[in-house]
Amino acid sequence: MEKDLLIVALRQGAVSISNPIFVDQPFSPRGIALVTELESVGYQADTPLLAALTALDDENLQKILDTVNEVMGVGLNWAPLVKGWLTPTGEGEADHILTLLSNAYNEVWKMEGKRLPCGHLIPDGTFPLERYNGCPFCGQPFVLSQVVYKGQGSELKPLRLWTDADLDAHLAHLLQSPVPLDATQADSLKRLLRHRPLPAAITIKMKETLVLVIDALLDVGNELQAEGLMKHPSDILRYLWYKHTGQLQMVEPRTLVKRADENSRHVWASEDTSVEAAEAMKKKLKLKYDRKTCRRVARWLNYLPLSATDACVAMHPKREIWVRMIRALRLAEYARRPSFERLAQLLDCFYKQDYTVWQGQLDRCHRERNTAGAMALLKQRPGTFARQLFSSLLWYGIEETLLAFNEVLPQLPPRLLFSLGNHAENYFNPEAQRVTYPLGGFPKLIPVNKLVRLHTSQQLEALIKTIFFLVIDRMGRQYATDLHPGRKVFIAHELMHIPLAVGDRSKTIQDTSCALQGTRFKLHGDKVRLFLQWGKGLKAQHLDMDISCFVAYDDHTDECAYFQLTVPGAKHSGDIRHIPNLVGTAEYIELDLDEL
Repeated sequence: MEKDLLIVALRQGAVSISNPIFVDQPFSPRGIALVTELESVGYQADTPLLAALTALDDENLQKILDTVNEVMGVGLNWAPLVKGWLTPTGEGEADHILTLLSNAYNEVWKMEGKRLPCGHLIPDGTFPLERYNGCPFCGQPFVLSQVVYKGQGSELKPLRLWTDADLDAHLAHLLQSPVPLDATQADSLKRLLRHRPLPAAITIKMKETLVLVIDALLDVGNELQAEGLMKHPSDILRYLWYKHTGQLQMVEPRTLVKRADENSRHVWASEDTSVEAAEAMKKKLKLKYDRKTCRRVARWLNYLPLSATDACVAMHPKREIWVRMIRALRLAEYARRPSFERLAQLLDCFYKQDYTVWQGQLDRCHRERNTAGAMALLKQRPGTFARQLFSSLLWYGIEETLLAFNEVLPQLPPRLLFSLGNHAENYFNPEAQRVTYPLGGFPKLIPVNKLVRLHTSQQLEALIKTIFFLVIDRMGRQYATDLHPGRKVFIAHELMHIPLAVGDRSKTIQDTSCALQGTRFKLHGDKVRLFLQWGKGLKAQHLDMDISCFVAYDDHTDECAYFQLTVPGAKHSGDIRHIPNLVGTAEYIELDLDEL
């Protein structure tokens, strides 16, 4: 029984047992203890799983229990800053100000108080120190606790049985995902590929997923199969970039340097580390590869199925990064060796720039107002056509553009069509400002397209309706042909008022179920406790994260957070700003539903 497979199955509400055996015998004491422990942390095994657990030995039952406890955070530090924090401590702004002045001018004032292990002096008559597990001034905890709250009023989550066939089906589902995987899915994919073979008949749809598969295959030593997946220069570059930076999406190095600089700026000069952070990022981005990697990449490029010209066209959008990679990987040296003739031809074509770029042709048609040529080029790349649809409507004409766009509609994924319908109203609003989120960068405001102001409000409204009905009609046609005989789907009325996440991908691994914005829950009991646990595995340092709750009352709104620990119906456990060594820390907010 592999721990990786157990974790993947638990994320899907299951327990993985390879080749389960069902026997008619009573539970062992260890099995009874396992079921009891599962219920105490919120899980309930269904009948097939209980039957399969009966035949397991004590060692495998213990593995299951240890994995569940790890996933549920049993053993982490759950100590709040305030002891008995549901009873307010009565601290206020005056206490913080007096403590600040006492520590800043203690040599002059000589105030009486208690010196804490963090070095801060807490004056007498300010904070009730007997109520705190740490420093109330700097938020550094001194007391650790592994108390786990068990047997609460939440409904037990059902656990079902997963066999090898279920694991293989989940692996196929991840490989065929039409959107990039989030952090949890990516981690599950890697764990599965360590123990399950890569299905031969499945086409990997996303480039990001392909990189994860290649990396997983290389980690287990399956280099030939990984090499067979390399079909395009961008696959190679994306893999190299992922191994160097940990990012699946290509981001310009200067953008990463600028982001490191911005993230480390501080209003106080003594705390500003932006220069050091930028230099550290530059140092990290320097390319240096060993001979084994150089030889591997040279072989990948040499055996690409594309011609040298087609490969160079694909490499051109990231030409600056490719130039750096070619030098760092010593590809020119390998191109002079026997059996690397195709690599030599590729580099010769790349440096002479003896190829025609698609984007250059489109830019030329744009300058010359060559509508027919531009439409012919855009139809070659439906995804790019969809992303340039709005500007093309204004530049080339509505009728010509829509006529060409209708030809590529069947090739577009629903999420892209849905995004078009969402953004049309904002794009064609002469008074609206759009916000874009560049890869690796910061949000930017985009001014309104100047051509929008040349149209009347009636024309723009008609254009928005045309795009909306075009998208709805296409999605309706697609789902009408996607029939599942014998199956029915009930669409709840409430779904009309729930935001639909398009492209939201969490970067945090969630071993238990998580909720998207807009999700609603049926509550059981009269209390709900929110919690945030962070810092596990990190050294003791200043690392401040904050949990907050926004409350809408009948006649006003308020927020329960680090700056306001108590509001009607909500109480905060105290602001922690330093994490202890390796075990992490936690903050809570408890909601009183009766009071709310």
